[in-house]
Amino acid sequence: MSKLWQQHPQGTSQLAMQPRDEHRQTLSSPAGDFLKPTKLVQPGVPGFLNPLNKNNATRLDFAAGWTMKSRPNVARSIVNRVWRLLLWRGRDHERNFA
Repeated sequence: MSKLWQQHPQGTSQLAMQPRDEHRQTLSSPAGDFLKPTKLVQPGVPGFLNPLNKNNATRLDFAAGWTMKSRPNVARSIVNRVWRLLLWRGRDHERNFA
């Protein structure tokens, strides 16, 4: 059996996403018509969110910002959805917000 494993070709690692040297441009499309892109969209987050600390932030940086320990709302909303799936009502239903 060990001789057969030695004949087996060595596998290669493939990354689903590899970092790029330059980011691709993102263009907005009127009414979702991707064949007629109009204006260039600059990277960033909406104004009601905390700004990203990096100059050249990626989607991974955005996701990491949402899952920080200083932002418990994301974890709380996920737990609330699971609770709702299991018990037919959310955990927030029992809380008194007054």
